Amino acid sequence: MSYYWVEREVQVLTLDRMMSEGDPQMVVDNTGDLSERLFATHIIQEGEDGYRVELNKDEWTPEAVTSINHMDSALTAAMSGNEVAWCGEPIAGDDFVEGYTDRFWEAYEARSEYEESITDYVDCGTGELG
Repeated sequence: MSYYWVEREVQVLTLDRMMSEGDPQMVVDNTGDLSERLFATHIIQEGEDGYRVELNKDEWTPEAVTSINHMDSALTAAMSGNEVAWCGEPIAGDDFVEGYTDRFWEAYEARSEYEESITDYVDCGTGELG
């Protein structure tokens, strides 16, 4: 498991929460031109009820934007252009993600541990297991 996998997990769950807690159109607008990459890769999808984040990675198509690096740069743009406001004082999305990765990178062995920790963190917990 790579650092980028962990960072991407935090970004995607944070993006999902940004969309559900705030105005999805504003989140997309604040991402700028790179939001098109999130649509092309199917991370963000538009349906009858508006925008939503696809959490099933099997549904993503990173090759639609040349490489996973291009997809990751779009996720980074979404984080830097939007705030996390559901855990108290608003904080820039990229600072929120960095707060997790700085503290927990290499803290766990298994993907399932990271998934549990990241879910807890995005839900305003500490991210600590046990």
